[in-house]
Amino acid sequence: MVQSPRPRYSPPSRADVAGKLLDKMYDREMEQCATALEGRIVNLSIDGWSNVRNDPIVCACITIEEGKVFLAQTIDTSGNAHTAEYLQEVAVKAIITCEQKFKCLVRSLVTDNAANVSKMRRNLEEQEGNTKLITYGCSAHLLHLLAKDLSVPEIKTNVVEIAKYFRTNHFAAAALKRMGGTKLTLPQDVRWNSVMDCFEQYIKNWPILMTVCEENRDKIDGTVTAKILNIGLKRNVEHMLSILKPISEALNKIQKNSCFIADAVEIWKELSEHLKTELYMDRIKLQALKKRMGQVLSPVHFLANIVNIQYQGQNLSAEEEELAMTWVSSNHPSVMPTIINFKAKGEPFKKYMFAEDILKKVTPVNWWKSLKHLDLETVQVMISFLTAVASSAGVERIFSSFGLIHSKLRNRLGPDKAGKLVFFPRL
Repeated sequence: MVQSPRPRYSPPSRADVAGKLLDKMYDREMEQCATALEGRIVNLSIDGWSNVRNDPIVCACITIEEGKVFLAQTIDTSGNAHTAEYLQEVAVKAIITCEQKFKCLVRSLVTDNAANVSKMRRNLEEQEGNTKLITYGCSAHLLHLLAKDLSVPEIKTNVVEIAKYFRTNHFAAAALKRMGGTKLTLPQDVRWNSVMDCFEQYIKNWPILMTVCEENRDKIDGTVTAKILNIGLKRNVEHMLSILKPISEALNKIQKNSCFIADAVEIWKELSEHLKTELYMDRIKLQALKKRMGQVLSPVHFLANIVNIQYQGQNLSAEEEELAMTWVSSNHPSVMPTIINFKAKGEPFKKYMFAEDILKKVTPVNWWKSLKHLDLETVQVMISFLTAVASSAGVERIFSSFGLIHSKLRNRLGPDKAGKLVFFPRL
């Protein structure tokens, strides 16, 4: 068909499309990305997963201030133990590669909170020459862990048992559907809000489940019926929802690519106030909340909140502000006077720059970029705080793209070629 109008034309072969044409398109797009990222201060997210062939893959992603995510590198770590020292080498190489390939400045690094990765971040901070690099853990991951801390396993087990029964028993599923009910959902480890979704569907369908059990006592399993008719279980699920719902809302905010560590401080503080009301008598769970907040909110988070013009550290405690200022005096003493003058709204900052209508219309990064009288190093330090993304959710979305492209039907793809194909959906 192609050759009919043009007999001399030879369309590319399958090998051409998968080989030299793919490489040509990839190189062209990489050049465009390098042009767009040149000279910009960016955040780097690193995380690992296993592909359809069970190869251990580490992905490095760049996030810019507008929230756009770029897959920077796909690394096959087969044959290597994921020790802190090895992951440190991977991270350093990824930073160097990103800066050379995209001509940008990597000033912050976010990872998950596994023990080996946390140790890797500490090693990076102590490594000579890395004084400009900010490292910290993923807020979304710690919110998920907090949700698990505050959940009651027995409640989840009972609701899951009911949901499984009404999903797998043909008569029960048909009766639920016939009476206007919706299919109950099951929690999944890879979906962080799936437990709350499971509870919500149960409470939504509870009146219909009651009717189904009452009208079909001889056909519905007696154990399941007893659980559904147990008012105490329903009330416990409702109480768990009152705890998990604000965590879910906070998680949805923090997982956005445009949510930065300064925003994370506000989100965690708002969540903390709500949960303290719900858990005011539960000392163990309050300790769990305090522990997770201590793990996620570092002096860098507080400092980012201070220099963010939208927050200016107004909700920080005196202790948190002290931690932030102590950290900056040790790590960036040259910018200390600028931060003090910023907090005091004194020279060289003008009062009109803090007008409410201006702060609503100008991004924190552009606000600091506009200060031409400040030296470049000071502005870059401020931007490094303000472009540090709150979570590594951007990498998780990349993994979802990998799962769609590197599927069981395309399991012969190598990690390098799969990474090139994953890079293109950003367009």
